[in-house]
Amino acid sequence: MATTLAFEYVTSAVSLLRSDGIVVHVVNDSGAAENAHVVIYQNTGAGASPVADSGSVEIAPTWTWGFAFTVSQSGEYWVRIQATSEFLIPKASFERLQNSVWSPLVSYRPSDFAILTLQPHRRRLLPSSGQCLPRISDLRALAPGVVLCLTVLGYRAPGDGGGGDFYWDASATEADNGGTIIVPASGPGRWKRLINGPWSVEWFGAVRDGTSNDAPTINAALTACPSGGIVELANGDYALSETLTISKPLTFRGAHVRYTNLIWRGGAKSSHRGSG
Repeated sequence: MATTLAFEYVTSAVSLLRSDGIVVHVVNDSGAAENAHVVIYQNTGAGASPVADSGSVEIAPTWTWGFAFTVSQSGEYWVRIQATSEFLIPKASFERLQNSVWSPLVSYRPSDFAILTLQPHRRRLLPSSGQCLPRISDLRALAPGVVLCLTVLGYRAPGDGGGGDFYWDASATEADNGGTIIVPASGPGRWKRLINGPWSVEWFGAVRDGTSNDAPTINAALTACPSGGIVELANGDYALSETLTISKPLTFRGAHVRYTNLIWRGGAKSSHRGSG
């Protein structure tokens, strides 16, 4: 039986409501017993906090093991699965009860996860799974053009909402805007974010912990977003110590009327709660 956790599978963060569910299944497709370890995290703004931990579980050959979690607090959640063998096949589903039936909101098959191999003192990318990096600062430090495209798992930490897919544009010369255009530490060219939908302020480093000043990162998103675009706030408390500036026609909205809050920390002004 193998006990060294050699592989790691990570989902993106998914916005869930109270009483939603997260279900993980791991199939052992090998001829020997293998171990898996599942941790479910909630993004808190100040970082990711574990809310459910399966511990290391032995799975018999050809068996399927499952782990389920019911959300008690609305927010963003993501899953990390560690395994002792590449023959352990993970699946994850973020689900909601609708008309007495559990329906998947987001499902992850093996090829949908960001996959890393684990070594004693460092992590390296699993070449066959596609390239990924933990945070934006790692993207800046990456040698220009070493890969054509890759996934970043978070802004400061995996799953904090600031991650996404980037591609290399060798001829680009735009300034670094902190979220969708990243200038490498050396050499020409730019890393550019693939965008399909609303612009997230977490791409630019918003923390939404109710204390840290998120105004600069929100303003960066408002500045970078093109006219006619949508800038969206996730569930959480965004503290503001300076005013926000919208200088072009665009939509600025919150993800949820109850769970998206702007809190003024800069003096004699009132807080704004809701999506507006």
